[in-house]
Amino acid sequence: MQSTTRTMLEQMLAHYDHTISKNEGGPSDVELMNARFRDLSMTVVEPMMQAFAEVLQAHGHETRVFGREMSVSPGGFAQHAETVMEIRPRRFGDNASDGFRIAFQMHTDCRKVLAQVTDCGSEHTHYVRPHDIHPLEGVTPEMVEAELLEMVGYVFGKVDPQASMVMPA
Repeated sequence: MQSTTRTMLEQMLAHYDHTISKNEGGPSDVELMNARFRDLSMTVVEPMMQAFAEVLQAHGHETRVFGREMSVSPGGFAQHAETVMEIRPRRFGDNASDGFRIAFQMHTDCRKVLAQVTDCGSEHTHYVRPHDIHPLEGVTPEMVEAELLEMVGYVFGKVDPQASMVMPA
C-alpha cells in the first residue's frame, strides 16, 4: 500500500471513529427531534386524524391513518418521518380523484413540521395545496385540528368545486 493511500485511509477511519464515539455518548439532535415528533404523532396528530377519519368514514369515504419512521435508503435518499391520513372520497363525477394524502412530516434539517396535501392519483408527488410549515415546538392539538380542517376542506373542494367550505367563526 502506498503511504499516501495509507494516510488517507487512516484519516477516513479516524473521522469515522470520532463520529461513532460522539453518537455513543447519547442521542443526536436528529434522533431527539424524531423522538419528539414520534411522541407528538402518537399523542396529538394520529388521534386527531383518527377522529377526522371516523367522521369521514361515517359519510362513506375511505380513509387510512398510519405513521412512518425516518429512514435512509442505501443510496442516501432520506424519507422523513410522517403521520399520514389517506382519503379516497366517494366518487363525484369526473372531478373525483383517486385520493389524497394529508400528512404532517418532520423536516429535521430546518426543525419544522410540514403540513401538506398531495394527490395519490399521480406517479409523482403533486402538491394540491400550498403547504404550511410549523416549528416543532408549535405543534399543538389546536394547530393540528385547524390544519386538518383546512386540508380536508381543500380535498373536498377539489372533488366538488361547487362546494363552499364554511369555516366557523
